[in-house]
Amino acid sequence: MLFFFWWLETFPLLSIFLLLGLVKLKAIFTKNHFWETFKAKYKEDLREVEIQEVEKIFTCRKSYKTYQCPHCGLKRRIPFSCKSRLCSSCGKLSTDKWTRLLEKKLLPVTHRHLVFTISDHLWSLIKQNRYLYDTLFKAVKRTLDRVVQNRYPSDQITLGVICAFHTGGKDLKFNPHIHAIVTEGGLNTKKEWVSYTYFPYAQLRRIWKYELLTGLKRDFNPANSPHPHEFFAVIEELFANRALEFYVRAKDRLYSGKGLIKYIIRYIRHPAIAESRIIKVEANQVTFWYERKDQESGHMKRYYVTMELDDFIWALLQQLPDRNFRMVRFYGLYSNRLRLLAKAALVLKDTLTSFYDLGLRLTFIKQLEAAEERQTEPKKGLPLVCPRCGSEMELIDIYIYPTKPPPPLLVQAKLIQEMAEPERISLIHEIIVKNHRYYPKGIPLRIIVAEANDHAIQEPICKSLLTHLVNQGMIFLPQLDYYLPIT
Repeated sequence: MLFFFWWLETFPLLSIFLLLGLVKLKAIFTKNHFWETFKAKYKEDLREVEIQEVEKIFTCRKSYKTYQCPHCGLKRRIPFSCKSRLCSSCGKLSTDKWTRLLEKKLLPVTHRHLVFTISDHLWSLIKQNRYLYDTLFKAVKRTLDRVVQNRYPSDQITLGVICAFHTGGKDLKFNPHIHAIVTEGGLNTKKEWVSYTYFPYAQLRRIWKYELLTGLKRDFNPANSPHPHEFFAVIEELFANRALEFYVRAKDRLYSGKGLIKYIIRYIRHPAIAESRIIKVEANQVTFWYERKDQESGHMKRYYVTMELDDFIWALLQQLPDRNFRMVRFYGLYSNRLRLLAKAALVLKDTLTSFYDLGLRLTFIKQLEAAEERQTEPKKGLPLVCPRCGSEMELIDIYIYPTKPPPPLLVQAKLIQEMAEPERISLIHEIIVKNHRYYPKGIPLRIIVAEANDHAIQEPICKSLLTHLVNQGMIFLPQLDYYLPIT
């Protein structure tokens, strides 16, 4: 105890950091079986994606591959990540990957950081109708197109736009808004680069409000809402009330967008709150802090929030998008169709050249990018090297952590005997079809084996059934140990 107080006095900053890092999101869900109680209490209100994202973190890094060196006998375990949006460690890996990807896409020009927010009158309505998230993206694209067209009506200029959707702020309130990274320039109809640095704030806000409200009114489906009249009443009120202007921030000029990219991507695959911001969890309450710029002093000020534990969990879950929803989108020059063409035009913007030469340079730049990607991208599929003797290690075992306790051996044997061969084949095929939506590029063998094991089908039998389904033409292998249904 004396050593503890001595440490606090000697290293106060480090002590605070360590103490704050003790609170883990996973521990909040697992302590005293909280998640099971929460799920049973709110089972009618929870979305399927919310349940899946939470329960993924319970098995994070518990399944693993075991490798062994054939020469010195050294063993090494490589754990599987859970890839949950609520897992901080997996979220960091995903954020770093996305950041590297977007850094490669950035054109070598200055950019403008724009933030498009909406009136708080719409927050609850958007939350109840999540399919309208797409409308926000479309409205941002139309707003920027109209602003540029108003400036240059006779010359169509295409800007490069990267949009990232955020569902809340640092205080965990539901506040949907879009961050946009926009090039200060674009290509005209002659494929020439034209500089564009004029972003009129008042005009942006006015057009953004009109385009968003018009889009929401058009895309809203009354059949999916219990109170459609309430939605249309709010839209009409916002149209009529000029005081309720929507805010667009467009002041930040970026000479290098790398830092901003990491900020906006962090909330795409990362939990809505960093674990270091959670101060304490006690008596069914959570206390955390966030920082916001003070309007009077202009400096960052720290605010502390204490919430009921149930409210805190709901605040985290409401930030999760529906499955397969694209939180980052590319428009204009950042689309796959125009990005390389824009890069080639930038290289040649100060030289006299024909469009034929532009096409040659386009091919050259494509080859350079491919070579750069091969050098910088982590090598996949390479053999694992023994750190002791340098020999290639061999895979000797794959352990899949059970999501629920397996039945006793006698019960398993009885279930297998009672289940006819066609039933087992049908069950394996059903597992593959069901998981296709979650793994569109191929369902890993470990997932199929784990679910088959839950139905008392052992791994050797599962593999033989998979081989049978492949031979029958019902499934195929896009790559080794990955399966997809034939549709």
